[in-house]
Amino acid sequence: MEHSYISKEKIKVSQASNGNDIFIEKITITGSDKNAPSVYMQASMHASELQGNAVMVDLIDYFKKHQPKGNIYLIPQCNPIGMDVFQGAGHQGRFDSASGDNWNRYYFFKTIDYAAFVKEHLNSNTAEYKKAFEKILAKQLDEALSEEWFLSRAKRLNYSVQKEAIKADYVLDLHTDTDAITYIYTPEFAKKAAEKFGYRETLVIGNDFGGALDEAIFVPWWKLQEEFKKQGRDEEVLKECFTLELGSEEYINFDDAKMQTQGVLNYLAYRGIIDSPFETNRLSTKITHNDIANYKAIRAVEGGLYEWFVKAGDTFKANEIVGQYIQTSTMEKKPLWFPFGGTIISLHIKGAACQGSQLMNLAIYK
Repeated sequence: MEHSYISKEKIKVSQASNGNDIFIEKITITGSDKNAPSVYMQASMHASELQGNAVMVDLIDYFKKHQPKGNIYLIPQCNPIGMDVFQGAGHQGRFDSASGDNWNRYYFFKTIDYAAFVKEHLNSNTAEYKKAFEKILAKQLDEALSEEWFLSRAKRLNYSVQKEAIKADYVLDLHTDTDAITYIYTPEFAKKAAEKFGYRETLVIGNDFGGALDEAIFVPWWKLQEEFKKQGRDEEVLKECFTLELGSEEYINFDDAKMQTQGVLNYLAYRGIIDSPFETNRLSTKITHNDIANYKAIRAVEGGLYEWFVKAGDTFKANEIVGQYIQTSTMEKKPLWFPFGGTIISLHIKGAACQGSQLMNLAIYK
């Protein structure tokens, strides 16, 4: 990192059984305007989800040529525990191999007395109440991290990166799916902002906490603006977080990364974090918002050996044949179809499937 405005630091997130500390590496690209907003990005919390690191490489190449206005914080491969845990040729990267914990479900969230806070700050300006609320969130998280006897590996790792994420105005959590398209999880209130990424499909989620980083970041700020509204003052949700699903796991593709990076830069420009030129020629101009209620995991009704006639991103109609499967118990070949249609977000199986195995994630038509 030869540029004076790009620096690195190590942050301890765990310790091995031999007593050696385990670190993540945080890259900071310092902006030219101290008053500009900032963004935090992390990649590979599920260790098998690699593509976000390719996007970060492209972003750093861009920032070496164009210093941003606001600060950029990057943590590539943010799960050093799962990073090198393999089962055969693939990562055991979604779950802690020791406990079964999902690495992406133990972020910190605690109830706040929003009514009391808003009552106290009803006449404060936005900058004042934002700073005060940030202090509350940071204090809560520090207290949670101090209770070390109760922290699993997943909690300690999640809390540690969350402590870095809450310092920024905007947060992007870079994931992937199985065999998948590029898409994005967005809260309802941020749909317009989500369109700036130019990814063809979004999944619109509710404003409740389910354990993931995006919810841990935006839910408190959404609840805060709702309470302001109840007490007669209109305020925007001051912080956003999106989960970007950048294609398929165990997969690096720098051609795809060009499009995905264009989307990130377009969002950063929209939020005033950069003001330098970049291309947008790979981005979609027509965005489909899919309600999470219509996003379904489709399961195998019968066990068999499956062949697909479709791929991630394809759309099909009800009763259309999308594949076939054989059952060696009878040596029969059967067509595969569903009594509904939709857009395939990701395919989850390419070969043998028992009854109940997940076949695909589908955005079902209403």
